[in-house]
Amino acid sequence: IIFSIFLFGSALLPFLRVQPLNLTPGSFPKMASCVRLLVVLLCCVAVSGYYLPGVTPVEFPVGAPVRIKVNSITSTKTAIPYDYYSLPVCMPWARIPKPQVENFGEILWGDEIKPSPYTAYMGVNITCRRLCTRNITEKEMKKLANRIDLFYRGHLIVDNLPATEIFNQKVRGFRTFMLGYPLGVRKQKQSGFLPEVPKPLINNHLALTIKYHKPSDFATTEKGNRIVGFHVVAHSFKHTPQTCLKDDSKNEGWYPRPGNPQTIDDHEVTYSYSVSWVEEPNLAWSSRWDPYLASADTDIKIHWFSILNSMLIILFLTGMVAMIMLRALHKDFNRYNDPDNADEQQEETGWKIVH
Repeated sequence: IIFSIFLFGSALLPFLRVQPLNLTPGSFPKMASCVRLLVVLLCCVAVSGYYLPGVTPVEFPVGAPVRIKVNSITSTKTAIPYDYYSLPVCMPWARIPKPQVENFGEILWGDEIKPSPYTAYMGVNITCRRLCTRNITEKEMKKLANRIDLFYRGHLIVDNLPATEIFNQKVRGFRTFMLGYPLGVRKQKQSGFLPEVPKPLINNHLALTIKYHKPSDFATTEKGNRIVGFHVVAHSFKHTPQTCLKDDSKNEGWYPRPGNPQTIDDHEVTYSYSVSWVEEPNLAWSSRWDPYLASADTDIKIHWFSILNSMLIILFLTGMVAMIMLRALHKDFNRYNDPDNADEQQEETGWKIVH
């Protein structure tokens, strides 16, 4: 759109000079052609802008691999995102993965979407699967404890849908939720119904629930199912050799029951996850964002840091423009008031031609 406006302005430049306009009957067809050119360019931009990632539905046959990605960790307390792999977590390979940028909006929003070690297959439930066991240093533990204390949340993405944590409160017929999952539980004293947490806990097990919808038309049904929901529940559970076995058939009925949490003092942390597939016949792919939009009304936070940052940038740019204008006007005034330049006083130059 900006490029189209630039072309349109360049075409109209001869007609928009500061000097008095000299319109002739032959000028109007040229201006009309410029307007038609702008309309055509805007239509072309609008048409090409429709093909964005996530707009076209994707069908996954039963048993097909479904990629799970990670995004930057965020907090409503600081409004400063950090890379997911800045935490002491499991990685899909030896090196830190590079971001998979799909559009410019991800860069502006501060997203860093990267591959993850989590694997899932359409329609295949996973009771428990270990990712890795990390030996965490004291420095990494302090960083993780600081992120937990600042309410940072991890973020996962499946088929361009962000993972959410569900709550029981309902808005417009949908249960409310928050994006992402908490990295852990901060230290707290007993207050009302909240139990005492003497030490910070690490959420090292993620229970993933992926909802899918079977399309109604026969041609699409043969291709596979469509993902319409993605939810996560984070647990703190200290694994033992008898939990989360490699043969998942022996883990049937296992669940991370409370009572043996993973504390921040344990320098050996085992990360794991589970995957459950739930069919959602009443939620079509075209309306899968409706629960997100309905729940957004309850998650309105005022980011004072972002507001202050924007105001400072506006004041800085305004000051720069004012300084440039004052310097230009001061230079013109000095030239006009110079008695040696009597000839120039007769000519309209500088800021005088603005009118």
